[in-house]
Amino acid sequence: MGELEKLIYTLEGVDKVHIMQAGREIMVYVDPKKITDIQVEKLLKDIGEKIESQLDYPGIIRVT
Repeated sequence: MGELEKLIYTLEGVDKVHIMQAGREIMVYVDPKKITDIQVEKLLKDIGEKIESQLDYPGIIRVT
């Protein structure tokens, strides 16, 4: 498991993570019993902030 995956799995509600296109696209699956649709927006924002603050990356990373 890569550093990016480990970082995302630390967030509450994350069930699965798929890293695609050499890390430029991240698909995150959540556990619907732990997180609501409204909380998903905050989770996506948190993922983006964690990536920006803790990892070096070239270009843009899309989180879906």
